[in-house]
Amino acid sequence: MTARRYFSIPPYALLLPLLPVVNLYARNIDRLSFAHGAWTAAAFLAGFLALMMLLRLVFRRPEISDLLLAVVFAATFLPVGFLDPDGSSLLWVAAWTGVGAAVILWKESRRFLPIVAAVGPLVYLAPVMVQIFLSPTWANRAEIRTVTAKAFDELPVPATPVTEKRDIYYIIFDRYARADQLRKVFGHDNSDFIAALRARGFFVADEAYSNYQRTTHSVISSLNFDYLDRLDAPATKDKADWLPLYEMFQDFRIGRFLKGQGYDFHFAGTWWEPTRRIASADVFHNFYEMPELARVIYEYSLVVKAGRFLGIRQTDPLWWQCQRSRLMFDRLGQLEPGGKPKFVFAHFLIPHPPFVTHETGRCMELDEALARTRAENYVG
Repeated sequence: MTARRYFSIPPYALLLPLLPVVNLYARNIDRLSFAHGAWTAAAFLAGFLALMMLLRLVFRRPEISDLLLAVVFAATFLPVGFLDPDGSSLLWVAAWTGVGAAVILWKESRRFLPIVAAVGPLVYLAPVMVQIFLSPTWANRAEIRTVTAKAFDELPVPATPVTEKRDIYYIIFDRYARADQLRKVFGHDNSDFIAALRARGFFVADEAYSNYQRTTHSVISSLNFDYLDRLDAPATKDKADWLPLYEMFQDFRIGRFLKGQGYDFHFAGTWWEPTRRIASADVFHNFYEMPELARVIYEYSLVVKAGRFLGIRQTDPLWWQCQRSRLMFDRLGQLEPGGKPKFVFAHFLIPHPPFVTHETGRCMELDEALARTRAENYVG
């Protein structure tokens, strides 16, 4: 195989890997940055091309190996956005298996399939890319960022020097209801747990409620010790762009204040992009971390479906979610007092869905979780 033939890249190899990324990003412009989409697209493209070159080197039949890679990629990663999540995966696999068989057995298919594989993605991507670049989100985002930048006052200055610097743990259990609501809505008596907390010296606010209904607004408010009144401005009115709000997680007043007092900022995050990583943290306690756009594409791929079918739990992001919570608990318990004071911010997506953790702490199979009611899973 000549060097020119080895390194030549068919047009579909540049277009096909972008399909799932662009398709999903176009529907989430208001929640994902352009850089997030671009890096994810670059990763998919680089991975596809690297694998294509490897297969060429091994099999030395690019006219077959290139097309088979395209078929496998399409079958594996195009379900998100192109296949009904409740649709039949068997029919999907059978259709792509037929295309793969044609590549191997029907020589003539190797002439027209590269054209179809290039024209199809191009026809789909062209209007979607136009939709992305003409989105009104871009025009409004800078103005909204100006508003969010002025949402809070400058850092307060301690009136007296802080002499005792205790470790501070701010742990969020997302959607954890207070005791009276657990009893009223779910019939669950949480009094033993509340009593155990008080016995350990905790203060429990019996009638606590969130200032805001959504996690984003509520947590941003608490991390900045203020309300979000200044975000109610003409520039933000009736705008659906959430990204400037998500960006506010990356740097907040409590973190800046405590770091200014000599604290190390420890962070333990989730699969949710705003609290997957926080740029201002000094130490990360993250597990099974994957950028959200790539994770969603992977989660709805045939890799995960096949893993669930074969009982290989380690490939399943739902299993990751259960393991993440257990590992985060373990890691927080291992943090030793002493040394520099620590500010520890941990966001647990429990009892928030997906419901994958059993009340005993073990990780449930998907079928087991789906067989239980929402109330059983939540209380569990």
